[in-house]
Order: sequence, then C-alpha cells, then structure tokens
Amino acid sequence: MREFFRIILILILIVAAYQAFNYFTSEERRLKVIINRGQEAIGREDLETCMRYISQDYSDEYDQTYQSIEEDAKKAFEKYDEINIWLRKREVVLKDSEAEVNLGIIISLSSNETGLIKGQEKFTLYLRKENGHWRIIKASPLKIR
Repeated sequence: MREFFRIILILILIVAAYQAFNYFTSEERRLKVIINRGQEAIGREDLETCMRYISQDYSDEYDQTYQSIEEDAKKAFEKYDEINIWLRKREVVLKDSEAEVNLGIIISLSSNETGLIKGQEKFTLYLRKENGHWRIIKASPLKIR
C-alpha cells in the first residue's frame, strides 16, 4: 500500500511539473516576453535587439519595410535622449504559427531640441513564427472588435 502511494505521489509530481513547464513556456507567454524585451530594448536604444524581433519580410499599409524601420529607429535613437514606453493593455490572439498582439501604450520622448513629448497609441502587431522565433511581420492601428 505504501508503495502505491509513493507511485501516485510521483505521478502527481510529474504531472504538476509538466503543467508548470507548459505554463512557463506557452506560446502566449513567449509572446509576452518578446514584447517586454522589445520594450526594454527601445528604452535602452538597443537597435540590434529591436531589429531581432522584426521579420525581414515586414511590410505594412504605410509602405514600411525592415530596412525603413531600421533607418527610422536609428534616427529616433539619435534624435531623442530618452525614450520610455509603458504598456497599458496587451491582448494576445494565437493562430497556429501566427499571432496578433493588441497593445495600448504610453510613450514619452525627450531631447534638448524637442523637449518632452508624450502620447498614447493603440495598435496591433502581427507576428509569425520563423525558424522557431516569433517575428513581427506587420503593425497597424488597433482593430475595433
């Protein structure tokens, strides 16, 4: 009888460990981690890390591409002394190897030239899994559901 309880306890521990592993490595959680890392990279003005999350195939309704985003980010990092982003809303919708992340953000930019600029934005990031990594393939104003 004692051995039976030991086996049951081991099975419960294995199931609990499996569930914990799945929770901490779920795709939704990975997407949230990527958004947080991207937010931190922008704050540090770390262009290389920022671009790591953008797909080479990026294209949107404003004719932005990977290269134009990289150029715009370089200019912004040179122009502004400080860039801060706060996430107010984050909703993740998974669809197999694609995802939509609806974001509400507050951004503040400051430089000696422009002073302090603050604003709010709501938009959707469209991501696709490429070679096992989530990459942003498009961004657009938030869709009203």
